[in-house]
Amino acid sequence: NAFNDCSKIISVTIPTGVKYIGSYAFYYNTNISNLTIPNSVTGIEENSFKGCKFSTITCEATTPPNCTIGNPFSGINNSIPVYVPESSVQTYKNANGWNNFTNIQAIPTVISYDLWINGTQITDQNCTSISSKVSGVSGTVSYDATTFTLTLSNATLAPTAAYAIQSS
Repeated sequence: NAFNDCSKIISVTIPTGVKYIGSYAFYYNTNISNLTIPNSVTGIEENSFKGCKFSTITCEATTPPNCTIGNPFSGINNSIPVYVPESSVQTYKNANGWNNFTNIQAIPTVISYDLWINGTQITDQNCTSISSKVSGVSGTVSYDATTFTLTLSNATLAPTAAYAIQSS
């Protein structure tokens, strides 16, 4: 019951080194949208995340954490993306507790570029729509990694970091 019904928690990254997630640990935390479980977790007990309204779950463990004591994910939308190591997708689809999810897929590979805007590193995931994904940016801002071109069109950068645009 460690974080049972804590409505102010919006994202959870379990620290590396944690081995087990106990029963009812995050029970009915309905504001948590993203959960990241490190590869150190080997077991998740019943109702650990019951009633949470996750948008995504990422589990970094190659071997799915054991869910033998009840269902830790009871009441969670089973069609949300569950990201796991690419080599383990089928293993998760067959694993007790995890097999309730219908959208298990490989963790996306992210390519990071040597460019930061308002303290946010630009990646292949955010480079085409920077203004909608980086705080303090409006107008049209995009980055073409092939030509190393940053395009600003009717753009305004309100710096939220030491530098509005930074590259080494």
